[in-house]
Amino acid sequence: MRPSLLLALVLAVSACGPDASSDGARVAPSDPDASLPDTAMVRAVSPESTLDLVSGDLLAVSPSVAIQTIDLWIARLDTVSADGATELRDDLTTLRNQLQSSPLDGPGIGRTLRDVGEQTGALAEAGTPLAALGDVLRRSGQRLAPDTTAADSAGADG
Repeated sequence: MRPSLLLALVLAVSACGPDASSDGARVAPSDPDASLPDTAMVRAVSPESTLDLVSGDLLAVSPSVAIQTIDLWIARLDTVSADGATELRDDLTTLRNQLQSSPLDGPGIGRTLRDVGEQTGALAEAGTPLAALGDVLRRSGQRLAPDTTAADSAGADG
């Protein structure tokens, strides 16, 4: 399984529509001078639309859609004052940068994705789409970077 496509699918939101013409080729880094996302598009990013997208075939979403989606979530988080929002924004920025790097660091991306999922879940009320999204992101990160701490501790005890 290619980590870049898995992550792209996990984070992609169809707020601007999927990039149907993309064949999954490498994504060029975003233009740092590009204007901020349209405000209507930022408002369109939602846990529900993200869940709709990631509930399907995760390998069907292009990395460019994931990066675009991350940018939209970052812009949306700029308007949120809840505890933990700044940390989540920072981790999303890290994830975007990791997805643009070459070569991709699957375990590093997985750890960041797991952190994003945990932070998303912490910001959410139980039973909400945001909580479900946090769980999906956390589990996807775990698949890319399994937490071996528990196994290492068990081995040290025995």
